[in-house]
Amino acid sequence: MARVLLCLDGNVIKEVRLVRDRTTVGRRPSNDIQIENLAVSGEHAMFNRVGRDVFIEDLGSTNGTLVNGKPVQRQLLDDGDEVVVGKYQLKFWRDADSNDDFEKTMMLQAPTRPIPPPAPRTAAVVSTRPTPVPDVYVLELSSFQLETTSTLAPDAAT
Repeated sequence: MARVLLCLDGNVIKEVRLVRDRTTVGRRPSNDIQIENLAVSGEHAMFNRVGRDVFIEDLGSTNGTLVNGKPVQRQLLDDGDEVVVGKYQLKFWRDADSNDDFEKTMMLQAPTRPIPPPAPRTAAVVSTRPTPVPDVYVLELSSFQLETTSTLAPDAAT
């Protein structure tokens, strides 16, 4: 996030955060930063935000706009730059912002070996048939006779 400190004779008047893409400076009340001084034009200058970059642009003012003592029409601003409008200074600062990490793009390397395709998804076969019960053997010990009983599957009964 960028901000400017509006100063007069070294005294800070107010701090303005540049949250919009365009922030206007001038004498008229319609400006975002209003400076009531005859040396400042009605629509004097504009801060223009493009991504993380901030430019100052003179809007055809009578007395011009200075950046670090030099007259400019449009200038990219760096931390600590001083914009002069009339007798007022606007000191530009860019805050260290945790959101800056979201604007960085990480480049990933391509895999060194091909990634195998995912295994095909197959539906499991579910039987609605009852599971056949194994043969039951009953041994009667009293007569020493062996009796075998078999359970038939429903298909075998027909």
